[in-house]
Amino acid sequence: MKRIVFIGLLFFVLGNCGFAQQNIIDSLKNELVLAKQDTLKVLILSDIGRAFQRIDLDSTIHYAEKALSLSKKAAYKSGRFNGDLGHSFRWAGNFPKAFQYMFEGLRIATKERDIPLIGLLENSIAIVYSQLEDNPNAIIHQKKAIEAFEEEGNDNSAINSTLNLGRGYRRNLQFDSAAICFQKVYKELDTFKNTSMHAFFFMEMGQLEFQKNNHERAFEFLRESMAISEMLDNKFFNAFANNAMAVFFKSLNQIDSSIHYAENAYLLSEQINDKYNLLEAADLLADLYQSKGSEKANFYLNKVIQLNNELYGSKKVQELQKTLAAEQARQRLEEEVSLTREYKLKQYGFLAGLFFLVLVAFLLYRNNRLKHKDNLLLQKQKEEVEYQKHLAEDALSNLKSTQAQLIQSEKMASLGELTAGIAHEIQNPLNFVNNFSEVSEEMIKEIKDERLKTKDQRDEALEDEILSDIEQNLRKINHHGNRASSIVKGMLEHSRTSSGKKELIDINALADEYLRLAYHGLIAKAKSFNADFKTDFDSTLPKVEVVNQEMGRVLLNLINNAFQAVSEEREQRKAIGDLDYKPLVSIKTQLITNNQLQATITDNGSGIPDAIKDKIFQPFFTTKDTGKGTGLGLSLAYNIVKAHGGEIQVESVEGEGSEFKIILPI
Repeated sequence: MKRIVFIGLLFFVLGNCGFAQQNIIDSLKNELVLAKQDTLKVLILSDIGRAFQRIDLDSTIHYAEKALSLSKKAAYKSGRFNGDLGHSFRWAGNFPKAFQYMFEGLRIATKERDIPLIGLLENSIAIVYSQLEDNPNAIIHQKKAIEAFEEEGNDNSAINSTLNLGRGYRRNLQFDSAAICFQKVYKELDTFKNTSMHAFFFMEMGQLEFQKNNHERAFEFLRESMAISEMLDNKFFNAFANNAMAVFFKSLNQIDSSIHYAENAYLLSEQINDKYNLLEAADLLADLYQSKGSEKANFYLNKVIQLNNELYGSKKVQELQKTLAAEQARQRLEEEVSLTREYKLKQYGFLAGLFFLVLVAFLLYRNNRLKHKDNLLLQKQKEEVEYQKHLAEDALSNLKSTQAQLIQSEKMASLGELTAGIAHEIQNPLNFVNNFSEVSEEMIKEIKDERLKTKDQRDEALEDEILSDIEQNLRKINHHGNRASSIVKGMLEHSRTSSGKKELIDINALADEYLRLAYHGLIAKAKSFNADFKTDFDSTLPKVEVVNQEMGRVLLNLINNAFQAVSEEREQRKAIGDLDYKPLVSIKTQLITNNQLQATITDNGSGIPDAIKDKIFQPFFTTKDTGKGTGLGLSLAYNIVKAHGGEIQVESVEGEGSEFKIILPI
């Protein structure tokens, strides 16, 4: 048995080295001849199957099936052999069979509480979902794999699954989540120096940078991945990297370079019978040669059709649907069995309770002299319960009323801050109106004086010039009057109860409006207030459909919080003699995906302590002194954005500042 373990480890280290791999297979076959115990034979057959994995898939499946069959006869309960067979069918491109055996192995592993095997099988199931481009399910199962590996204490496998999880996020266009996973892997990368894991990491980073249009960095990562794969003679990851490089050059319209890498990927995939990468390479080559008008396009197009039929043909799809439906039905049946068991336990509990009540009744019957007293006591307790219930209902009613009042108070506080800003902001257009009116009045007087002169003395050119100036002044008066009117209209809309009707708005204009109103509102409230602000608006953003007043409340609340944070930080620094601090609030808008835009509000204030980050969106949670805040501002903002199908994210470092991201669907 020790020899078998040694051989298995040797195979793991040598990887794809063909000569050494064949020696391992021969050694395992000799061990199989000498083995007497069925359980030992099962282990050897399983190792032989895995040794054939990169050489001959038919042999891999043959030995895996023999190992599984013998394990059932020997009553050797281990989901490992089902997992081996499922893994073999995955390599062969038979996804329905792969799922069938993997799910069966997972059931056995779960029943036996084999945590390491649960991790391996969840990882394999996630990979199959990934190859079927079902990224959400791939992410779900990869998370389960990481949980199992972490429970086992297998850090290396957990890191490998974290890299696979990042791949799922990347393919699902969740680039921020993918970057977080890759960052975790990068911290542990030295542990996997010059290994397949190293090559896999650089390949994924290259594809992430490519999707983010960072072509130069993408090229560097992919080239590094290919170099490591070639050094290790790892044709699998080398094929992956060549495919990625081919896509990279195709996007740059460098057709010859793209063909070169796609053909490399095709040959490497063909050598190891990796149908998944082979299909991707053939599809690329068919498209590339077709763009050049080459006859080779037909060869690769036929190959694409053949591989598509093998991997995703109608028969395979039906089998896959049948397998997944059977697994879902089995899970539902298990849930029903679990519920039935729970129901029976409740029944037993009820019967036990009933027996207890009968016993109590019997005791009460025997103690008839105490019955009257006990009844009075029970009646009193019942009345107490009813009284407590009544109090609880009153308290709940009062709580709801108080909550509604607090929400209205929060809205009125927001309106008050807005009004202060409007009073300050509206002063500018009113000053312009007054100034241009006075100037126009003087100009009219000049024209009257000019017209009192004789015809020979009158300067008609001067009259025309004055009339032109008056016309310009009237336009400016009209412009600034409309400006004041729009500010007042905005205040009325903010104060009016929301109709809930959505309309298309320019998020840049809305953010700019409330930034300035919030700024001037704070200046009006506190003359000592001093802070700077800047904007970085993406002028190409499409309009977004929102409830105008509600989204205005969200922006006003977050901007006010940002200004208050930098103002408090300034006062604290000023108290300790730090006069170099410059308060700054920034707003940036950008398109993050084809159907999402993001507004980011950043401040360099004191930041949010880690201890309360998870609580800031909870209703009534506030860090302000009593009477200075209801704790509903961020809660209302969070609920408003959620109701619009978006989300609010917060990143903060204590002592450095905070960043709130409003993500909205387009």
